[in-house]
Amino acid sequence: MYGGHRLWHAPEGMPRSYSPDNSPIKVVSGNGMIRAIQPVEPTTGIQKQIEIRMAERQPYVEVVHRLTNHNLWAVELAPWAMGMMAPGGLATIPLPPSGTHPQMLDAANPLSVWAYTDLRDKRCTLDFKYISLRQDPKATAPQKIGAGVPDGWSAYCRNGHLFVKKFAFTKGAHYPDFGSSVETFTNAEMLELETVAPLTRLEPGATVDHVERWFLFKDVKLEATDDVSTKRYCRW
Repeated sequence: MYGGHRLWHAPEGMPRSYSPDNSPIKVVSGNGMIRAIQPVEPTTGIQKQIEIRMAERQPYVEVVHRLTNHNLWAVELAPWAMGMMAPGGLATIPLPPSGTHPQMLDAANPLSVWAYTDLRDKRCTLDFKYISLRQDPKATAPQKIGAGVPDGWSAYCRNGHLFVKKFAFTKGAHYPDFGSSVETFTNAEMLELETVAPLTRLEPGATVDHVERWFLFKDVKLEATDDVSTKRYCRW
């Protein structure tokens, strides 16, 4: 693992998702933009690009994740943006706004777990407004959780710095992993803050983009408070 930020394509599978990002890349820059273009993956026929732009008048960076199908046949996939966070922080995923019973009877949101997910894990907290996952260098067991996030953001807080990803959420679209648009994974080494685009049938020669906007704030304190339903949550 090199750290930093990566682009994969979902759904995850071996060997499909694990083509190593070891080949030399082409870099194009200009007009406030830099684009990294990877050679076509020999095992999948998919080519990856990451394009980074600084917003002109607002405090964020736009990161475009682009997949192109170079096969002679269509492929169903979803761009999958994976940010590898430094140890010792807290990932936060928002849940949809709460409602009342019996006024709101429909299920509000998917929550995805993996075969190795342990909801008893002290690193993971399921609250009334947020799901949080803490990175602990002393905890060796892998842990992962995913959710649909209509609010279109997720965050990681560490040492007073708050990193926020914003993205577009498409209501009614088919997302991988039982409807997860945000996933977070951790082990003893790091934490991944991941966003996933809807699944799409990508025709030969076609391209699909997934855009994140990155924000970074300093001097942020996390405080645990009680809301009206006595549930505990993280508030910034």
